[in-house]
Amino acid sequence: MSLMLKNNTGDISKIGYVVIADPRNPQAFVYAPPSATKIIGVICESVPKYAMCEIATSGMAKVFVSERTVHGSIIRTIKAGDRISSGTCKTAKSADVPYIRVGTALDTGKGLISVNLNIEYVSSDGSSSSLSGSIKWAYRATTTATTLTDTDYQLECTANTFNVSLPTAIGKEGRVYSVKNSGTGTITVVPSGSEKIDDETSQQIQEDENLVIVSNNANWCVI
Repeated sequence: MSLMLKNNTGDISKIGYVVIADPRNPQAFVYAPPSATKIIGVICESVPKYAMCEIATSGMAKVFVSERTVHGSIIRTIKAGDRISSGTCKTAKSADVPYIRVGTALDTGKGLISVNLNIEYVSSDGSSSSLSGSIKWAYRATTTATTLTDTDYQLECTANTFNVSLPTAIGKEGRVYSVKNSGTGTITVVPSGSEKIDDETSQQIQEDENLVIVSNNANWCVI
C-alpha cells in the first residue's frame, strides 16, 4: 500500500529514506529525525521539492540502510547518537530498544535494501505496537457524492458519476487534496460558493485520471 504526499524536504526526495508527516502540513513529508516516535513510510521515487511523491506504507520497498545488514535482520529508523543522516536506517540490536521498526531485510548488503515493511514501535520491554493508524486522513473510497473534510487526503472514486465538493479554501493555505477516478463514470470536483479551481467553476476527472489541488487561502490551484 502507498499514498501520495508533498515533498517538503527542501530538495529532491531520496529513494529509500524514511519519512514523517511535516508538522506544519500533514499532507506533506520530511525525513524522519532521531526524535521521531512515529513514521509514515518509505520514499519510492525521486521528485523535486514540493512535488507529489509516492510513499510506501506496507508491502515490499527499497529502504536505505547505512551499514551492512543480512537477510532476515530487523531494520530500524535512526536514533540519537547513530551519526547517520535523518531518514536513513540501521540494523536493530537488542540493546537499541525502544525504536521504530521499519521491517525485515530481504537482502544482504548496504545502501538500498529490499525490506518487507512492518512499521511498528518497539518499546523497552520488547513489546510492539502498530503505527499504521497514524495516518487515518490519508485515504477514503466512495461511490457516491461526497464533501471532502479535514480528515481526507486521497479520495478514490471507484464507480459511478457524481460530484465531489470542496470545503472553503479560506484559512486552509497549503492544504492539499488528491481525487482519483478509478471507475468508469465522470467525477466533477466543485469548490465552495464562488471559489474557483484554476479560475474554473469546477474540474472534471475522467476514468483513470487523478486531480491534485492546493489551497492558496482564497481559491484552489491544480498542482
